[in-house]
Amino acid sequence: MTPILDASYEDRDLDYVRFRPSPTDDRIAMTVTRSTIAERDELIQMRMDMDEYDDDLLDIFTLRRIVAARRSNSMSLALEAFDAAILPGPPWRTKESDFRLPIFVALSLGVVESQIITRVDRAAPVVQAAVTRDLETMSRVSDISMVGAIEVQTSHGLGLLNLPRSAVSADNMWLAGASIIHSGSPIVHSNSDEAPSVNLASVTVDIADAVDAAGFITGPIAVSALAALWFSENPSATFVPTYGCLGFTVSTQSDAHVFVDVTVAELPPDIDADELAQLATSNDMLDERAMATSRGSTLVLVTPAPLYSEDFARGDVLDGADTDGDDEDHIEEDVSAPTSAISLQDLVTIAQGVLGQEIDRV
Repeated sequence: MTPILDASYEDRDLDYVRFRPSPTDDRIAMTVTRSTIAERDELIQMRMDMDEYDDDLLDIFTLRRIVAARRSNSMSLALEAFDAAILPGPPWRTKESDFRLPIFVALSLGVVESQIITRVDRAAPVVQAAVTRDLETMSRVSDISMVGAIEVQTSHGLGLLNLPRSAVSADNMWLAGASIIHSGSPIVHSNSDEAPSVNLASVTVDIADAVDAAGFITGPIAVSALAALWFSENPSATFVPTYGCLGFTVSTQSDAHVFVDVTVAELPPDIDADELAQLATSNDMLDERAMATSRGSTLVLVTPAPLYSEDFARGDVLDGADTDGDDEDHIEEDVSAPTSAISLQDLVTIAQGVLGQEIDRV
């Protein structure tokens, strides 16, 4: 048995924007705490017993502890996040592993560098080297956005958007009402010098909560991109420029394998949101019709999502988790899958109701 194999997270626990308590956190925290006091031989054995499932659980736990630490200004929770991040060894951690986010959060909450050095002394050698490297960069980091995350404020309180590593570099752009470091990614781009005016995370949360209240099941809110193919049969670019773009999936209790994607974007002044909404609805070149609505610079796009084979359990911790031991991911897309279980118009109507209310501004 691996150290934490008997624990699992639900899909909703992977939503770091609408952060909600999970009993799994305390169960994994016990294992993390045990690792900090274990004898060296026991600690080595723990690492040897870990598998990919355990590593993914620890990654989720680390992000959840980071959110909890920032919400409560807790040094102890920040240290738990760091301890979880450095617990695995090879092959789950390599010299390329990035520990800047848990380090930055720990330091921002009052943890001193010597505490981090002491704790990493028991980590695998490759982890020690990576942490030492990342500690040296902290003097040049002034904001959490520079280490791969964005903090947002919504009706659920403080939350976190975890950015793909490729989205973090040296150009200052915007997402969800917060500045980020970005380049070379479709997540954020604009040819306008003006700043966004909408708290995009707040709007997206309000729409997702309203969809939940209507009896649907929404997935975690995450960074997304506005695909240009929904608006033109021959788009000149892959993605529509936006100030920010977030999204979530929608499913039903009766058919958890049929999904609809909801994408919420704020557009720069040089792009007409109303025109894009009309183009999406009237684009006859697609096998599956999209629907959209807008208000001001905010666009909500509702589109059919690919259907995945039943070998793929969306509630699993791993995307494409191997369920039969043959090391195959078992993700099979059926792009023409029916979405009759979910009315796109119903979701658009819900979004219109939210956009008709006072939008949270930056």
